[in-house]
Amino acid sequence: MRVEIRNFMNEMDAGLAGAASSLPMIPTYLGAGNAEPYAKPILVIDAGGTNLRAASVRFTEAGLEVLDIVKRKMPGREGAITAAQLFSELVDTVEKVLSDETELCGFCFSYPAEIQENHDGKIIAFSKDVEIEGAEGALIGASMNEELIRRGRKPLQFCVLNDTVATFFGGCSSLPEEAHDSVIGLILGTGINSCYMEQAEKIRKASSASYDMLINIESAKFKKLEMKSFDLRLDENSALPGDAWLEKKISGAYFGDNVYYALLEACEMDAGTGNAEKSSENAFDSAFCARLREAGGIRTSEISLLTEDPYRNDLNGLCVTAEQKEAVMAVADQLIDRAAYLVVCHLAAVMEHCDSGKKRREPATIVVEGSTWQKFHALRERIIYYAHQIIGLEQGRYYRFCEVENSNLIGSAQAALACR
Repeated sequence: MRVEIRNFMNEMDAGLAGAASSLPMIPTYLGAGNAEPYAKPILVIDAGGTNLRAASVRFTEAGLEVLDIVKRKMPGREGAITAAQLFSELVDTVEKVLSDETELCGFCFSYPAEIQENHDGKIIAFSKDVEIEGAEGALIGASMNEELIRRGRKPLQFCVLNDTVATFFGGCSSLPEEAHDSVIGLILGTGINSCYMEQAEKIRKASSASYDMLINIESAKFKKLEMKSFDLRLDENSALPGDAWLEKKISGAYFGDNVYYALLEACEMDAGTGNAEKSSENAFDSAFCARLREAGGIRTSEISLLTEDPYRNDLNGLCVTAEQKEAVMAVADQLIDRAAYLVVCHLAAVMEHCDSGKKRREPATIVVEGSTWQKFHALRERIIYYAHQIIGLEQGRYYRFCEVENSNLIGSAQAALACR
């Protein structure tokens, strides 16, 4: 445990210094925020992997409240479009909720982008089956403002951020300041990422940092990990070989294939020793192995369903005997255990780096968002178990997990205020 935590902390330190590191530690140029009341509506945009949402958010006596909201398919998901079409469709969408009073926009952009010191974002690439031609290098806020001006509307002050940072601010907006000593934003869904507030003097790569700043760790890229032979096989067959090793052991995009390659390796080992035909002694007989190869992969959602109710689920006919189901469950359980352990070690490293969670009445708050956290109950329960064991008992630190409804929208509005 100490090795994993120390390795992650070392990579954090190197990334903050601008030295070679598997953790980018990206400065967001966002501080703690602006606590002053703000009366005007704030436009928020959430560009996700599947859907695009836009909403108007306003301060009320109860806090930030999401008012009008519109939702549509993310432009570029149903065929390639140009960058000009993208920004035109974005403005088409936001005009439905845009008020003449609006001056600020928080844009949660869940794709690779280089955040600028003026809080705009330069598009690096699109992914997740979204096809936009010629968008690389475009400034998101500036491009949208050009389209708004072309339509006779006033430009907005943009704050572009990713979903992890939006989750962080969404959590901060829902908690009284005295209820915690620190906040960690955690995304555990198709991918994994985290962020936290760093002291200005530790951000040596950003010489202009004169204030404590939110750091986007890009945790998925952590590479100081032991890679089993089936891990390397998954990596070789992925779209990005050699990248995102932590994500490939944990996230919803890859976990099912972790199980698939581990089972495939077991089948090949048995075939090599001649045990595959001895079905009475080995659940992974030749028929099972043939069905596994024909399947070509296993979805994470299928593993989640199997762990929830193994009596009714058989991985789409892969398991035809109780022994096969039991054997697959045993492999999946080991990988669930590994994934949960790594999630918690990385959170423990962030807490130790920040020296947070030292007081019971002011615990570190881990704000979590993502489909894997919400839907993969076996993994979630194991994360909670290891958090108690590692952060609570081993480190002697205090923490709590927190979820916030519409955290991306609320957090984007809060970030837009932080940019003022």
